[in-house]
Amino acid sequence: MNNETAFNMASSNIRYGPGASLEIGMDLADMGAENVMVVTDPNLAKLDFVSAILGALQEQSVPFKNDVFTPMSLYDKNAIIVLHHLGI
Repeated sequence: MNNETAFNMASSNIRYGPGASLEIGMDLADMGAENVMVVTDPNLAKLDFVSAILGALQEQSVPFKNDVFTPMSLYDKNAIIVLHHLGI
C-alpha cells in the first residue's frame, strides 16, 4: 500500500512593509465588503496609521463604522448595550 501525505495550509494574505496597511481599502473593495467595522482604542486612535487606514477605506468607497472603545468594566451597562446591538 502506498501512503501519501499531503499538507495544506490556508491562511489570509499577510502583508508587511512601508505602506502595506494602506492596501486594506483596495483589498476590502475587491472582496465586496459592505459593512466594515474598525475598532480601536483611544491611544491607537491618536496615531497616524489609524487615520491612514480610514482614509484608504474612504478612498476606495468602502462603507465602514469607526468606533473608539474606552476602558470599561465588564458590568458597564453601556458596554452591554453595544454588545447587544452588535449581536454578541
